[in-house]
Amino acid sequence: MLQSVKRYKDRFYFVVNNSGKVVVTDTNLKLITEITGLNSPRYIDFYGNTGFVTDLKQNAIYVINLTNKQIIGQIPTQGWTEHLLIYNHKLYVMDRGNYLTNNTSNYLYKIDPVSLHKEDSIQVGINPNSMVMDKLNNLWVLTSG
Repeated sequence: MLQSVKRYKDRFYFVVNNSGKVVVTDTNLKLITEITGLNSPRYIDFYGNTGFVTDLKQNAIYVINLTNKQIIGQIPTQGWTEHLLIYNHKLYVMDRGNYLTNNTSNYLYKIDPVSLHKEDSIQVGINPNSMVMDKLNNLWVLTSG
């Protein structure tokens, strides 16, 4: 099932949940390739020549080389990672904890997209499900709990 799609430069990246892949097309929707080896991908965002993919079951954020469309690493998390965004040269990612029980703490991570190190985290309400940066540079996180 198609979970999300994002355009980056002259490509569309279709994140297909429960498929283990991201389908890459040109702007005319002609298939270019598939990025495989993912567990249960959810969302994607980009920084330079690197893609970041969240995952329902991996307890990590995948790091993708956009030139060769290969997984080059993972950033460990506590559980299910959902929405992510790049803002002011930082990667922000929501961690929803264990996807079956959600009995672990829920966090928002601030990650350096070059070094791939978590710079900071903050515990948020149960089941963070979306976020947005407003025009005053405030980050808003919506939770279901």
